[in-house]
Amino acid sequence: MDPLVEIYQRSLFQKRIETAMRKQTVTDCSHGTVVRFRDIVHQNHMSNVEHTVHDLHDTLKPYYKVAQKRFVDSVCMQAVDYHLITGPQTPLKQFSPAFVQGLSAEQLGEITGEDPKLKRKRVQLRKEISELEAGRKILL
Repeated sequence: MDPLVEIYQRSLFQKRIETAMRKQTVTDCSHGTVVRFRDIVHQNHMSNVEHTVHDLHDTLKPYYKVAQKRFVDSVCMQAVDYHLITGPQTPLKQFSPAFVQGLSAEQLGEITGEDPKLKRKRVQLRKEISELEAGRKILL
């Protein structure tokens, strides 16, 4: 067996025991953390079938978690693709050269124009650049 798999299985087994034992511990200020013996006796007795089931569950749970996320992403991407790009009534089918030629200049500006906030910022920056260049000419 692959050494990495063995190490992984041992650490999973150890973590499972630690988690189970943490629930059974009692904190006593004179002795620190104490485990009652009667709680341990019944804790680690698993049949081979139960042990195999736990190992399979520990192995498959992360896989299904990743697969679930991937499935949801795939469904979302397919829905967007169908409804916006390739479906029978997509907005792209309405957008044709004839449709664009029928639009006024104002309507085209609304569709293709940039954000008004960016326009104002560009005008402000151009004004600031011209003022700084004028100041530089005065100084030189």
